[in-house]
Amino acid sequence: MKATLMLDTSDSSAKQIVLINNEMDIITFFQILLSYKKTIILTTLFSIVLSITIALSLTKMYKSTTILAPLDQNSDNNLSGISQSISAFTGASFGNNNNQEAWIVHLTHAKINQEVVISLALLNSEYYIKEFIKKYDLMPILMGVESWNENNNEINFNSDVYNPQTKKWVTESGKAPSLFKAVIKFKNLLKINQDNLTGLVTLSFEFPVPIYSQKWVSLIVSDVNEIMKERALQNAKLRISFLETQATQNSNIEIKNLIYQLIQQEIQISVLAETKKEYVLETISPPLIPEERSRPSRRIITIVGTLIGGFFALFLVFIQHKMSSRRKNIT
Repeated sequence: MKATLMLDTSDSSAKQIVLINNEMDIITFFQILLSYKKTIILTTLFSIVLSITIALSLTKMYKSTTILAPLDQNSDNNLSGISQSISAFTGASFGNNNNQEAWIVHLTHAKINQEVVISLALLNSEYYIKEFIKKYDLMPILMGVESWNENNNEINFNSDVYNPQTKKWVTESGKAPSLFKAVIKFKNLLKINQDNLTGLVTLSFEFPVPIYSQKWVSLIVSDVNEIMKERALQNAKLRISFLETQATQNSNIEIKNLIYQLIQQEIQISVLAETKKEYVLETISPPLIPEERSRPSRRIITIVGTLIGGFFALFLVFIQHKMSSRRKNIT
């Protein structure tokens, strides 16, 4: 009796057929591309030229950046300690307990992080930006400037908006653009970020004219520090006046001594505010006049435009091939 061994070659044959079909599909695909090479080349070249044109037509923007550090006033702990000492006494000299509690809260200063939060909130507020634009008369530059020529250092104004020679607006209404539009534009150009770990604040401004990017960053920092300084001085004066009134109304010697200590602290705060040039935010890295544009990135625009054009060319080839195949089937 003879035994025969039968080999099952069906699986290997099927795999070979699949590989052959895949190779034929790839070859067919490249043959189709070659047959429509003119369409692919022309479409891709057109997308390259279009992307370069768009990149060159976009306004150059220059960013100036400063890094700021929150300043420690070094007075809150002392004030809190003194106010807590006062709270340990009976409330007889201060009226009822509710008045005493309100008085103690009134004496306690906001901590430095709260001052920074207030200053940053101020910078982001539309009201402050509006007042800042009005204070430094930024409307003609902010809304009228179109571009900057780095070769001859000339500022180009939009002739349909502002005439720098006559210093008049040439809009359709003959009036300046609304402050609301100016505020929105300013907010889009201003970027403020605070590092949660270090507390450092990064403030930057982007504008077509480099010198104004740097100038306005410096103005913003000095302006907000001045506002916060005036706020601290006014609050200190109010607290001193309140404390002096409380001192005259109380006969308890120990409470009077504590009140006088609080007054001394308030005077120190006033002196500190008066002598500090930067009250809340100290400049760590001053803003510089940028020499290179921050945007647009012409290289990225060109690369992305070329890729989009290449994919669009393949899509056109696919449509044309399908249409030609249908016509052949019909005939």
